[in-house]
Amino acid sequence: MPIRRSLIIFTILALALPIAFFAAQAYGPPPQRGGDGGGGRAQSNFSFVVVETGDVEAVVSAVGEIEADETVDLSYTTAGRIAQVFVKETDYILEGDLLMRLENDTARIAYDEAVLSVELAELDLADLTAPVDADDIRIAEANVAAAEGNLRGSYGTASLAEIQAAELRVQQAEDRLQTTIDRRIIGGQFDSDEEVSLADAQVGEASFNLEIQQLQLEDLRTGDFAAANAAALGVERAKAELEQVLAGPSELEVEQAEVRVEQALARLESAETTLNKTEIRAPFDGFVSLLNVEPGTLIAPGEAVAQMVDVEPLSVTVEVDEIDIGLIEPGMRANIEVDALPDVLLPARLASVALVGTQTSGGIVNYDAEIELNDVNPLVRVGMTAEANIIVDEALNVVRIPNAYIRLDRRTNQAFVQVQNTTTNEFEEREITLGLRGEAFSQVAGGLTTGDIIRADLSGNQFELFGG
Repeated sequence: MPIRRSLIIFTILALALPIAFFAAQAYGPPPQRGGDGGGGRAQSNFSFVVVETGDVEAVVSAVGEIEADETVDLSYTTAGRIAQVFVKETDYILEGDLLMRLENDTARIAYDEAVLSVELAELDLADLTAPVDADDIRIAEANVAAAEGNLRGSYGTASLAEIQAAELRVQQAEDRLQTTIDRRIIGGQFDSDEEVSLADAQVGEASFNLEIQQLQLEDLRTGDFAAANAAALGVERAKAELEQVLAGPSELEVEQAEVRVEQALARLESAETTLNKTEIRAPFDGFVSLLNVEPGTLIAPGEAVAQMVDVEPLSVTVEVDEIDIGLIEPGMRANIEVDALPDVLLPARLASVALVGTQTSGGIVNYDAEIELNDVNPLVRVGMTAEANIIVDEALNVVRIPNAYIRLDRRTNQAFVQVQNTTTNEFEEREITLGLRGEAFSQVAGGLTTGDIIRADLSGNQFELFGG
């Protein structure tokens, strides 16, 4: 229970008990559960409870404030005008969510163009390094066939093979003519004029045969010689392209394509950096605790435009005095109660305990203990006053009774309760053995069983508010 609430209840009880006592004296006993317990007016001075089983927790309590794990002011590194704001204060957003952006048309266009350049460069590299496509081979072969067809067409009706054969015959005729001339001139001495005439006749025959072959070749070449030469070059180019398709790209071509990809990626990175400077995104999951701008606001570099709070986990830092510090250790369970949220119990865990304490003006040494909440509750806000109850011991499903029903003899440390005798229905004081003592309940190790009815005296004669 929060300390402030405890003080209020204490004050109310201090005022209410005398009033209740005198009211009871005046108006008589109300109906009582579990028989008259001795009957008479005295019944109005008692509170009754049935002994049951439950859990008992021994705790170390301290008060602190709800704290965030991290609070960050967000700002731009460049000046500009706010174009859009996508959040409002108290919104819970995830890491990377867009909070706001500046006017950034130029940066956006540059980024989109850089993305497209990267895609094109990567496609070119992929096409270049892909295995040879059968379709590409067929296309290259078809180009060779088409070029050869163009060459044949430039020669008229003769086929390329016929022209090549005629060219070979002309070359052979030229070789024979040269051979007969060499034999006639440098062949040696002739024995008679008849041998000289025969050699001259052989030269004339070879010369005539050469003319015939040349005329036949000319007959085959009836087309446009310029067109024929261009067609022949087209055949050579088509064959070269076919060879390149079959061989694949060269190392130099691949390297050049890779360089183009790297350059495009560098331009994209630069464009993305410029674009990101116009946007603010959440650095972590958390709440928008402050928003300082709206669309149209002009901002300067470094100006805080928003604030975010990291609430995972929220925590409470409390001061534990040196008497209790030996009872706690990191990892222990705890419960957090917040004044602003009555009846809400927040599960938590003791995260750390300071090794060095601080001394108060009264001479007491306190140690800081940080307690982390297990879950995020959207109703819990940073700065709320909270009471932390660190569970140092517990007994589960045991016989227990409220502490207010126990009379403790501090001289002998004996504990007593007023329990109803099931035979006479009268209440008698009985000594009990206590086990674990908690803040609100204590374990009964002996002397009571479940179902027993016990009472507390409200008259002030025996009743002690805190079981003293």
